[in-house]
Amino acid sequence: MFLSSFIMSEVVYFMPLFLTLKIHWDAKFQGIAFMVASILGVAGSYFAPKLINIQNIFRKAEKDDLNESETIESEKLGVEKKDYLYCNQVFLSISALLISLVGQAFMVGASEALKYKSMPPTNSGIFFVAGMSISLLGYNFLASSIPAIFSTYIDPELKVQLMPLIGAISWIGKLVAPIVLAALYKTKLGLSIAVGFGMMLVAISIPPLFWLRKKRY
Repeated sequence: MFLSSFIMSEVVYFMPLFLTLKIHWDAKFQGIAFMVASILGVAGSYFAPKLINIQNIFRKAEKDDLNESETIESEKLGVEKKDYLYCNQVFLSISALLISLVGQAFMVGASEALKYKSMPPTNSGIFFVAGMSISLLGYNFLASSIPAIFSTYIDPELKVQLMPLIGAISWIGKLVAPIVLAALYKTKLGLSIAVGFGMMLVAISIPPLFWLRKKRY
């Protein structure tokens, strides 16, 4: 939750800074850019649950064909269904982090291209908006997959106890991210080091998810 909040803060914090101060886009163009990014983000929220359950769709026919005399086979399919669901949830979480890395790389690339005049300002702006949109897609994938793992596989009593802590961690991310990003933005490297810091946070979050996937099996 902390990481999701940090990724979202990057997008919200740097979009007006880069598009206004660096590219000099009008407010209406910035609004269109954010609308495009938001649409892609909403699409991520819509398709994430479908991607998680894609294996279950293929196996639904097998389950429907079972009769009462095949109780053991039915239970076996139930276990397999749960395992595939878990695998898909973890895989989507890993994919979400990789997608976020790509989006952040686009944002850094746009900043560096403008800094060294490798491409026209308008192209840099489009490149930046593309990165912002990809980051939002990854954010929404992550926001769908991680809570699903948490709600499905953690003991209900423990889950109730952890809810305040999870909410606090999310709010800490929202409070800390702007402070950290502003401090990094004021350095010589500017936006590149600020987004790069977010990329490091994303990168170190990937190995634990691989461990989580192996732990299930």
